[in-house]
Amino acid sequence: MSHFTKTELPIQLKDAAMIKKAAQKLGCEVLENAEARGWRGQTHFGEIVLRHKNSPYDVALIKNKKTGAYEPIADLYGGHIENIFGTSEHPYGKLIARYGAEKTKKLAQVLGYAVTETVDPKTGTITHKVVIQ
Repeated sequence: MSHFTKTELPIQLKDAAMIKKAAQKLGCEVLENAEARGWRGQTHFGEIVLRHKNSPYDVALIKNKKTGAYEPIADLYGGHIENIFGTSEHPYGKLIARYGAEKTKKLAQVLGYAVTETVDPKTGTITHKVVIQ
């Protein structure tokens, strides 16, 4: 019996570099073409695997050939994944928010704007200040 669950996301994660940056900001090690760990030694292949020192389980991301979006598959048992990547609204809420912040920052920088970022340590709210010269 597998504990691995594929979860739909409210947005599509299509930029692998931004997924990796987002995961690293959450304190994850990022592996490529690796096995994600799950319950009782079970594993699941991921093109991108997100591993965190405080979780016995990992997130495997596999690219959907039709949409081009990376889809997360993980063992959600015990709340380990939600503790690292989630919010009360979604098991990957922090990862989604961080991905959006990284994409926004990248776009602003491509347009030539200076960007500074602050994160509220209590709420996790990410704020970007974009300076247009």
